[in-house]
Amino acid sequence: MFKFLDKAAFSKGMDGSVPEAESFEPKKVFPFASWGESLALVAEKLQKLSGTTEVEFLSIGARLHDFYARAGSIDHLSSDVAAQVGGEDIQEAIDRLVTLLNKVQEYLVDSEREAGQDCESLRKVLLLLEQVVEPLNSFGTINKVLRMLGISTKIESARLGNSAAGFDTIAADVANLSVQVLDKSQTILVQQTALSNTIRKTLEGVERIKTEQLLQVRGILDRIRANLETLKEINSNCSVIASVVANASSEISRSMSGVVTSMQFHDIVRQQIEHVETALTEVHQMLSSGEPGNIDVAVETSDICELQAAQLRQAGSEISDAVRSIIENLSSIAVKESHTAAKTRDMAGVADKAGSSFFSDMEEDLKRIAASFVSNAEANKSITTAMSSVAGTIGEIVNYVGDIEHIGEEIELIAMNAQIKAARTGDVGAALGVLAEAIQRLSVEAQEQTGNVSKTLLAVTDTTEHLFHDVGEDAAALDKEVDSIVNELDSVLRTLLYLNESIIGKVLGLESEVLSFSSDIESTTSSITVHELMVDGLADAIGCLDSIVGEVGSLIPLDLAKGKTERLKELATRYTMHSERKVHAGFTGTDLFDASTNTTDDLDDNVELF
Repeated sequence: MFKFLDKAAFSKGMDGSVPEAESFEPKKVFPFASWGESLALVAEKLQKLSGTTEVEFLSIGARLHDFYARAGSIDHLSSDVAAQVGGEDIQEAIDRLVTLLNKVQEYLVDSEREAGQDCESLRKVLLLLEQVVEPLNSFGTINKVLRMLGISTKIESARLGNSAAGFDTIAADVANLSVQVLDKSQTILVQQTALSNTIRKTLEGVERIKTEQLLQVRGILDRIRANLETLKEINSNCSVIASVVANASSEISRSMSGVVTSMQFHDIVRQQIEHVETALTEVHQMLSSGEPGNIDVAVETSDICELQAAQLRQAGSEISDAVRSIIENLSSIAVKESHTAAKTRDMAGVADKAGSSFFSDMEEDLKRIAASFVSNAEANKSITTAMSSVAGTIGEIVNYVGDIEHIGEEIELIAMNAQIKAARTGDVGAALGVLAEAIQRLSVEAQEQTGNVSKTLLAVTDTTEHLFHDVGEDAAALDKEVDSIVNELDSVLRTLLYLNESIIGKVLGLESEVLSFSSDIESTTSSITVHELMVDGLADAIGCLDSIVGEVGSLIPLDLAKGKTERLKELATRYTMHSERKVHAGFTGTDLFDASTNTTDDLDDNVELF
């Protein structure tokens, strides 16, 4: 301990005389009370500063945790979008649509082939019905000849008188039967004409419907296939963008995790300031109980103040750098989120190309295909209706032909009876015999013509029955298949529309989340000023401590301020953070202070201090 001489000693030498060249300073009195008050005030301000900023730091921490959670949510949502865009559901729906379009294509091929066969059968029926006209027209000639023969028979019978009795009746019967043949043949011709018109109309309708259907459905199929390729391209583009967005969101989420972790600096700085508060409070207590002239207390006060100032500088630097780093990282994340929002907007725009209007067009095309299928079914029904009509009319014609054939047989029988009667009359009935023979020949001709008509009608019946059977079976099978295809097409389109709307909804939701997230980050970063408040508060405290250190330095010679390491060892045991130990080590380093020497031990009580 240094000893200071009192004022009386200053005026006397060792022998009581007054030295001529030497003078002595009076014993120094250090302003411990003032320093103690200053340190107590600094400790109080540091405590208030920690309390004041604690709420703000906790608020920042809460916002960062919220950002971290939202970044994770955005990451999850973007991954969900990417998974849905590139997922199996859309691909399966597209594959199903391709399969169904191929089925429609196969249906068209089958329909075209069957339409050709149906039309060919209808043309065959028309041709057969045309073949009936000639033999039916011949019945008119037969009728005329029979009428002429009947008249001739009447004339000859009148000439012969009683010897030709009965020939009048024969002539009347022949005339009557010839009229019946003509009437029935005319009826058959009318029915044949009606049938031909019906079949011709059916044929024209079938050909028109089939042609229009093929052209329309082929055009629709081409359009749907083109839309399908567009859909695939849209899905591919969305998948690429979604992958980029998902990767960016994952990176942002990881960055946000790092930002949240960096908030640990606050706990470190808070503890560091608390340790400074404790140290300054202890110095205040030491000063309160110390002798105003105790140089050791003054030196220790200076050392502790200087060390705590260094700790506060390091704390201020760390908090400033850390908060600035957080702001920069958050700003970087906000920029990335803005880019992500732009990408998301691009994806929404791409996906919207396959929006409701896109699928509405496809749905309209589907309705046209369904309508075309309905027209095809109606065409098939018209064929079956026509064939039913043909079958019924052919049945009536066959009955008429049978009647004509029966009339021919009756005429032949009458002719044979006439021949027998003519033979009985002898030479006078020779003319009647010739007439009877002519009538018989006409009856045979009539029977031959009815046979030809019957064969033709049989061919018509066979063709119409096959056509009716084939078209009926095909129509039933095709109607069932068409219903299945149309229903499945509708289901697939609805699935694709739902998936696309779901993707668009999620993409728009993702964009909204990203924009909101970016906006909130920007708002937060612009409002963070707590580090400035903290740094300013620490600077005030450091200024006060530096002032005390300066005062001590001005009162005590430098060589008396050695031994820093020994004096501060106890403080080193309190540190809980590496940063504190690092500052302490730097402050007590041997390159700055030599703790191996203690000059105070070498001074005796009479050392004069200047």
